[in-house]
Amino acid sequence: MEERDLYALPPVALRQRGQALLAARRPEDAIGVFRQAVAADPANLQNLCQLSLSYLQAGYYPEALAAANDAAVAAPASDWPQRLRASALLKMGIPDSARAAAREAVRLAPISSDSYLMLAESEAANRNLKEARAAAEHARDLAPQRAAPYVTLSMVALRSRRWADADAQARAALAIEPENPHALNNLGLALRYRGRRREAVHYLGTASRLDPRNPLYRRNAKRAAAGFGGAGVIGVLLLLWFLSGGIPFLVVGLVCVVGLALVSRHGAVWMAMQTLVQRGKPSDDPKASPELMRQLRRDQWRLPRWFPARRRRADSDPPLD
Repeated sequence: MEERDLYALPPVALRQRGQALLAARRPEDAIGVFRQAVAADPANLQNLCQLSLSYLQAGYYPEALAAANDAAVAAPASDWPQRLRASALLKMGIPDSARAAAREAVRLAPISSDSYLMLAESEAANRNLKEARAAAEHARDLAPQRAAPYVTLSMVALRSRRWADADAQARAALAIEPENPHALNNLGLALRYRGRRREAVHYLGTASRLDPRNPLYRRNAKRAAAGFGGAGVIGVLLLLWFLSGGIPFLVVGLVCVVGLALVSRHGAVWMAMQTLVQRGKPSDDPKASPELMRQLRRDQWRLPRWFPARRRRADSDPPLD
């Protein structure tokens, strides 16, 4: 549909078309439709919030914040604009202001699970993981049939380095929504840190295929496929043996490496150690995809690391009418 045809549609029809475009993962096209809807009905809360959501999904965060601010002025008693403000502020790297907006959303809608989920994300961004977990658990109690609270709980568990809990929460989300890319990504990360690389590549690769617009999922899958595995640990030990020329120096180096990995519980050494531990154990979830792992390894080195990256979408200009 051309732009001149959009002016002939009533605001309700414009909103319906914009919602269909968002559902089809076409936020750039939805932006123009919702801008026309806002021009036709400037005080409509639905149009303003949907415009802000379109900007968010397209990566234009300052514009999303501006639209959410307009929505908050139009409907000061609604929690939706505050949730959108918090989301945009998080994307812009302003977690303190995002937490304030999320708390305002909870005040306006104390029985809304979405408001508590946004509060959990804001608290996690401020490294208040205990408060984030409490908010996510409250959201789960309000809406136990939704996958989103379990996804947020798995995210908080990952940031707390509780890999088994992150695994369980992500699987609970997938039991409700089997194709939820956020839950698949979180499950893949939890499995990666637990040393189960083949399964991690499967879930991370599935998340990247379900949401190819999100570069984080693809990057996580490529890192898991090209990660420093158990063979790397064996190689490091052999190198230490060769360089030290004796068992005492090898033991000291091994203790230092293992101690650092145990203290940090993250990074390549930790994941490689877990890979060695899990190598001989049978898996109750054998999601192994050698073909996907080989493809991701090829993609990992397709371009040199110094190749200039494309400019981030957030730094570019939003589409105009």
